[in-house]
Amino acid sequence: MKLFNTSGLKVIVLAALVFLFAFPACGAEAQDVNSNIKMYFNGSTVTTDVNPFIDGNSRTMVPLRFISEKMGAYVEWAMGVQEITIKKDGSLIKLKIGSSAAVVDDKNIKLDTCPVIRGSRTMVPLRFVGEQLGSLVLWSKGEQAVYINTVEEVNQKVVVDVSSTANIRKGPNTAYPVVSKVTNGTVLEAFAVSAGWYQVILPDNSKGWISGTIVKIKDGGSDEDEDEDEDEDEDEDKDQDEDEDNPPFEIDGDSVIFITNSVNIRTGPSVDYNVIGQGNKGDEMAALGEQGDWIKIRTPDGRQGWVANWLVAFKKKPDPRRNAVLEGRIIVIDPGHGSVQNGGWSDPGAVSPSGVYERDVNSKIAFAAGEILSKEGATVIYTRIGDTSLTLQGRAELANNYGADAFICVHCNSSTNPSVAGTSTYYYAPSSMDMEQRLAREKLATLVQNELVKALGRRNIGVLQDNFAVLRHTWVPSILVETAFLSNPEEEALLRSGSFQQKAGEAIAEGVIKFLDN
Repeated sequence: MKLFNTSGLKVIVLAALVFLFAFPACGAEAQDVNSNIKMYFNGSTVTTDVNPFIDGNSRTMVPLRFISEKMGAYVEWAMGVQEITIKKDGSLIKLKIGSSAAVVDDKNIKLDTCPVIRGSRTMVPLRFVGEQLGSLVLWSKGEQAVYINTVEEVNQKVVVDVSSTANIRKGPNTAYPVVSKVTNGTVLEAFAVSAGWYQVILPDNSKGWISGTIVKIKDGGSDEDEDEDEDEDEDEDKDQDEDEDNPPFEIDGDSVIFITNSVNIRTGPSVDYNVIGQGNKGDEMAALGEQGDWIKIRTPDGRQGWVANWLVAFKKKPDPRRNAVLEGRIIVIDPGHGSVQNGGWSDPGAVSPSGVYERDVNSKIAFAAGEILSKEGATVIYTRIGDTSLTLQGRAELANNYGADAFICVHCNSSTNPSVAGTSTYYYAPSSMDMEQRLAREKLATLVQNELVKALGRRNIGVLQDNFAVLRHTWVPSILVETAFLSNPEEEALLRSGSFQQKAGEAIAEGVIKFLDN
């Protein structure tokens, strides 16, 4: 008597094997093999309430909340059926917990992993979702880090500005391989931008990415294009052009401060030139001029050389007028973000819907404030004039080392809610701090906030306390200003305007003057 139908059993086993190979292990079976990984979004470090991890299928899993907050997607979660719907710019993705089946714009797709729930958070495969939403995703095995970059369309020409040749890479990061090289002066058609890199069409019609730090935007274009731009918004364009072509400061008798040790001084403005000496942390040398990301300096023994601007801070000499209001005062101004990241690019800070980088707006406002304070007799030190290798603590230490009378950190704000708008100023004053220092910080923050609200006319969010690193590590009166929201359409348009940037800088300077002229 047979207890089993062996032929039927074979069919069942075969079907099970086919299912297993067709749909990779999910849920509890796909245990993570690495949860100690770093994430960078558009150059900025990202932290999440549940750590991203690499699952048993070698896929990076991230919280669903990251997709909505950082990538700007609309997310729906149907708890009953454990189904995820992700929408952005007309794209629609459907995923299901424990299933490797996905739907993208009504097309069925089979994944090589599947969403899971971990620590009460829904985790989804980053590369799949990110690329479907139009982002670039790169895994760096050496750094154990994942880089996510959003891409914006552009239509402009760029000119390569290097001493010899420039690398063209497969993606917008030095972690990507070099695919070609171009020579100085080559004009390239750029059609996309991401994290400060341009995607360009090469002379052989192939495509690649080049760093925005080694190209210049080519002026001009067709007369028709220029006329159209002027008709659309002549005043705003004029503001922006003047800001970009005429920096708020000129190098004239100023100096650089080396922010790290063993910085090479070269015979020309590129790493291709010979090294003639070195500078160490804290050294000051006269600044003579600039070219691109390099500053021409005079060494203590009288020789002339070049140093990369991301390895120095910039010290502007005060106006020589006697009895100036701020004569003898030292003010350190820190344009937020702009730190050189492990991947080789600069931290852009918040990125507006139209692609405006916070770090660039911060710089223009900071330089406008510094110019006024310098004319009032203060010695102004900028933590950066381009990118910088300074850490947040290093920025604060610069103020401490010079015994600054004030430290001003300039930022723009951002929110996942585009309706949020307004101006705020932060200070750090824990109860353990000396009472005199606590009162000084609060007073500085209040005076600057009052001037900003009066000048800019935006919603007064108020004077707030927070434990920001640049404030926590300073020993001097220090504040962090959030001028307006890049994520708010109205305030983004204002922040792009040169006149608004100038008003913000003037207001910050006026608040500092009232604080110090006491």
